[in-house]
Amino acid sequence: MKLRKYDLIQKGLIPIYTEKQRDKYYEKIVSFFKNSELFEGVVQIGSGTAGYTDIYSDIDLMAACSREEDLVNANGELMRFLYEIGASYLNQHKWSRFMLGINAFFENGLGIDCSIGPTQKHIICSSQWNIALDKTGALTAHIQEENKRFVQRSDSCSVDENILFKCLNGIRRCRIAQKREDYIYAANMLHEAREAAVEIAIVNEGKKLHQFKSFVSLSPSLQDAIKETYPTELTETGITAASHKLQAFLFLVAKNNPSLSPGSNLLSVLAE
Repeated sequence: MKLRKYDLIQKGLIPIYTEKQRDKYYEKIVSFFKNSELFEGVVQIGSGTAGYTDIYSDIDLMAACSREEDLVNANGELMRFLYEIGASYLNQHKWSRFMLGINAFFENGLGIDCSIGPTQKHIICSSQWNIALDKTGALTAHIQEENKRFVQRSDSCSVDENILFKCLNGIRRCRIAQKREDYIYAANMLHEAREAAVEIAIVNEGKKLHQFKSFVSLSPSLQDAIKETYPTELTETGITAASHKLQAFLFLVAKNNPSLSPGSNLLSVLAE
């Protein structure tokens, strides 16, 4: 009996593609852009520019239209092509008037994420990019200029005092929820506070915050410290222990960041 896709998902039997299969999909889609009159070129972004993180990494792309007025037709043409090569589901986004996005999913577990927009509307938010195709040279010139702006921007690798407030206020709301014996909400507030504290820690290690998700690239000691801030159980004891560990973690990472200094007025947020 042939199992349906959702049966496979429930049973945990979704097959995984091989590296060669992923490379074949990449070659097919670059060839599509090359043969389409509606696209000027395509940029590969993400871990694929350096050989992919692992077998689970998706193909991430930025596709450049030749003209702004071609955007809708180019989007439709790309969708039809993705279905032709076996996509089982497409999720569409409209980021702005000039920027669309498609997430394509395949039965073998592969994902292809592609933003689509006019050449001059694409921006660079990561050092991981590679020109996969450029028919005129305009895309390369634009992306190189965007990369210069990205490198010069300091906001991607800095934090301000508001991040301290966000963390302290999250801990405060967590403790209020504890008193109400609402441990699920307390855990949610603890999560928000942790995200803020971890942002400071990420910056302290010299990494940019935009779309940061490679936590395994952090130092082992920092990874261990972050893990300690998770509650072992959703009880008063578990939440209390985690919130105190998170508060200590926050003060440590804030102390190691020269742009931050939690003053007495800010610490009053935690007054009980």
